[in-house]
This record gives sequence, C-alpha cells and structure tokens, in this order.
Amino acid sequence: YKEARKILEKLLSEAPKNDRLLMELANTLHDEGKRSEAQNIMKRIIEVNPNHSDALNYLAYSLAEEGKALK
Repeated sequence: YKEARKILEKLLSEAPKNDRLLMELANTLHDEGKRSEAQNIMKRIIEVNPNHSDALNYLAYSLAEEGKALK
C-alpha cells in the first residue's frame, strides 16, 4: 500500500482535483486501516464533485458505523 500511496500522491500533486485518483487514494488508505484519512479524502472528492455517489455512500456508511450524525 505504501508504494501505491506514493504513486497516487505524486499523481495528485499534478492533478489535485482528479476524483478518480482521489478515490483510489481513499481506497488505499481504507485498506491500510486509515479510515479517518480515507474519510477526509472522500470529503475532498465531494467538494470536487458533490454528486459523487461512491464517495457519498462511503462517507455516509462509515459515519453511520461510527454512530456519528450525518451532516
């Protein structure tokens, strides 16, 4: 995961609003067990694309799992 994250972060430095790359980074962070960081990336995706269904679903599901209010 570490190598994948490095590659994705480099690509994102060149295209910081690319929601596909952001989604891959979030999934990589999630697989690493870094759920809070993955949630933050999902929030960035939603800022770029407010109708991104996968990011919205991930964020809603993870917040519900944690018993947090959905805003």
